[in-house]
Parts: sequence; structure tokens; C-alpha cells
Amino acid sequence: MEAFTYSVSHDLRAPLRTISGFSDILEDEYAHQLDDQARHYLERVRKGTARMDQLINDLLKLSRSTRGELHRNDVNLSKLVQEIFEDLLHASPQRDVELHIQPNIHAQGDKRFLRLALEN
Repeated sequence: MEAFTYSVSHDLRAPLRTISGFSDILEDEYAHQLDDQARHYLERVRKGTARMDQLINDLLKLSRSTRGELHRNDVNLSKLVQEIFEDLLHASPQRDVELHIQPNIHAQGDKRFLRLALEN
């Protein structure tokens, strides 16, 4: 599974780099010729390639995390969600987000996998 994931991620990144590179060239060399709609489309292409790159990273992260054994324990999901939320706030401090978390929600599971599921 890990070898397959690595191969797929490598194969997906090559065309992604091409798309990203050409969109950079378009903006650098033709920005003065682009109207607002064209700039909007170019921004959507860039956001799409960034999102795809993040999905590839998440796929690799998931494949690496499956190497170990499952450790089923009681997990405080409320606390885990709060930790993830705080990480996201630090990563994007400009976002104005409000989150209401029900306290003391517990589940049985592997904390690593539950974190991955909640993060994604």
C-alpha cells in the first residue's frame, strides 16, 4: 500500500507541477493582458492545484500512519477536536471561525486514525 501510494503521489505531482508552472508563467508574463475574469480563473486554478497537493500529502500521511498496529483506547473526541481546531487557527490566523464543541464526547478507537479522519 505504501509503495502504491508513493507511486501514485509521484505520478500525480508531475502534472500538478506543470499546471502550477504554466499558471505562474501566465501571471508573470501576461498579467497586464488579463482582465478580472481571467485573473479569477487563474486564481481558481492555483487554489485547485494547492488543494490537490494537500490531498496528495494527506494520502502519503495516511499510508505512513497505517504501518503500526491499531491501538484501541478511549479517546476524548471533544478534546481532540479542540486541538485540531487550535492547530488550524494557528495555520490560518486571518480566518474568523467560531466552533462550538460538545464537552466530553468519548469514543473507542485509535487516536492517530481518529485525528486523521477529523483533520480531513
